[in-house]
Amino acid sequence: MANGHATSIFEYLTAKNPDLVYKEEENAIQSKGRTWIRPRYVRPWQEFSFETMERVFDGKLMEECRRERWLPYPVPRLDPEFDCIENGEPATVNILLRWTRPMVVTALREVVGTFDPIFWVPRKTDVESSASDTVLIGNPSAAGTEVARRRYLRQRHQLCASSSKNRSLPPRPDGVGISLKCRGNSNTNRLPSEIKPGSKWTSEKLAAGDLTDEGGEFSRIKNHMRPIVQIYHYCVTAKARYGFLITSKEILVIRIKPMSEGPDTGIATAEAEGDTIALYQQLRYNGLMEYKAIPWENHCSPAAGQEGSYQNLTVNLSLWILSVLAGNSSDPGWNYQPLDKELLRGNQSAAAESNSDNDHGHETATEPADSAMSSFCFSEPAQSVSASFSRRDLSEKMQVCIAILHITGDLYPYH
Repeated sequence: MANGHATSIFEYLTAKNPDLVYKEEENAIQSKGRTWIRPRYVRPWQEFSFETMERVFDGKLMEECRRERWLPYPVPRLDPEFDCIENGEPATVNILLRWTRPMVVTALREVVGTFDPIFWVPRKTDVESSASDTVLIGNPSAAGTEVARRRYLRQRHQLCASSSKNRSLPPRPDGVGISLKCRGNSNTNRLPSEIKPGSKWTSEKLAAGDLTDEGGEFSRIKNHMRPIVQIYHYCVTAKARYGFLITSKEILVIRIKPMSEGPDTGIATAEAEGDTIALYQQLRYNGLMEYKAIPWENHCSPAAGQEGSYQNLTVNLSLWILSVLAGNSSDPGWNYQPLDKELLRGNQSAAAESNSDNDHGHETATEPADSAMSSFCFSEPAQSVSASFSRRDLSEKMQVCIAILHITGDLYPYH
């Protein structure tokens, strides 16, 4: 990082995250919802490991990850004195949207065309919060002047008022996952996400088995379980196989499926209408959430001689991998083949598409990003989109389109 850039996606995404100072938020409130869909079982996702990722797509995933490139680190850098103090959700959002997301988006843009990755688009209010002077939110003592102190208090009042107002609305995720090839009839949110401050929540109790029995079955909902229930609920309602819960201390990458084996159809996803209904009934009442927790501290240290031998997942690398996997297959299913046996979607259907194109005289082409954005912005809302998202007004839909412009062009605010 000393040179301000990396020479591969792997180097880029295994770089050390900023050192953070944690100050527990006072009067923190966990999101509550009487209608949350909760998993019946929560178990470790053993398959999500560095060793497995080496074999995904016949090794092509990590081959692209290690290919030589030039990748600049996000600027402006997070100021250790002001920006790296995590004392609640606004400060956490600022850290993640100025460091984690820019890096993952930059790395994903490098593989568009090779893969069809999903891009993390934050909620509009989070973008506005991060774009404002969040230094004051993180550390009021840094204000220095009476004018700055008043500005900090005004910002905090606005954030509290916004939070209070939003609690009366239907629950929705902190971010959506979109593809640059998205169309009006596709599932809009293919990778739901939730942000929590690490000073407020960690997965330690989950990993210790305090929230489940020996078989992984959830007990009654306790306060510490709510973020887990929250992200599972968002995945089910968005009809998304994958999701993630990210904090300033870790990321939980998750995958959902029914506990039941389902009908013997020989396919991973539910295609028949009756099969789809049965699948989502099982996800609602008998669902399994698999998770893998990756600590914020994980990183490759060239000074310690790890540059050529590092074999561990980091927050940024895990999110990049999950975004590629979600772009390849995002629908929930009864059963999934092993990750190291999964083929690229284009490879699975190339022969069928070729035959179809020859029969009908169509050419196979990748949809340009601007065409994809146009079809998403101005087509009718998809029926498959979860109710919580499809009821949003046009301005919020346009916000996603603006985010696509940030992804596809040079408009990203932190580069």
